[in-house]
Amino acid sequence: LFHNQFSPKTPLDASDSIINSNAYTQNVCRKCIFPKPARAHHCSVCSRCILNLDHHCPWINNCVGHLNHRYFFQFCFFLTIGSFYAASFGFSEFQHYLFGRKVFSYLDLVIGRHINEIDILPSVTNPAVSYTFLFLFIVALTACIVLVGFTLWHIWLISRAETTIDFHANASERKRLKKLKQKFINPYDLGLGLNWKMFLGVNRWYEIFYKNCLPSTHRPFCNGINWPIRNPIYSFEDEQKSKLMHV
Repeated sequence: LFHNQFSPKTPLDASDSIINSNAYTQNVCRKCIFPKPARAHHCSVCSRCILNLDHHCPWINNCVGHLNHRYFFQFCFFLTIGSFYAASFGFSEFQHYLFGRKVFSYLDLVIGRHINEIDILPSVTNPAVSYTFLFLFIVALTACIVLVGFTLWHIWLISRAETTIDFHANASERKRLKKLKQKFINPYDLGLGLNWKMFLGVNRWYEIFYKNCLPSTHRPFCNGINWPIRNPIYSFEDEQKSKLMHV
């Protein structure tokens, strides 16, 4: 609930951030005519430029960008775990509906013996309750499958220091440079470990336990305007020449 509340309420406007930070940028958005820093994109739904825009999410009625991307990711991550936990409650009813009997139960592993229906409270074996649990299983399992794919997608993007928009833009640039026999390197990719530390806003990994596993309003290290950059993009031919010079 904490991450779900902060995802739609976090301000993301790029123009306000530039004014408040007194930052300077040469780029200007053609649509809203405001300064447009690196990695900022214009959202046609919100009619404004968003810092490090990933996408506009209708479920939170807000853009997912620099300041609330962590909230959104953690909301999806914990909701995935929660939907799997909810689906486990209706798993027995699903087996009864599909096979006519209970084939497997999580409680069998915990208790160490097979649980019969006489061991369960009468209210749980009530047909109305059973159908309720069956409906819960179908809804929770569907949500879990969708959320697993969505969460894994964002894990992959975060590991590469990309947003959804960056992914498509970099893919096009990667194809263009490949035809020119050049190699594209994402200038914002600082490596797997540093990418995650930047995203989660932690200096050391143990800080995840109280900064990310528990509710926290700490901000990312970067201000969303001035981004740390790795070595500049270089061509494949330059790389080969450099190797030959050191032979």
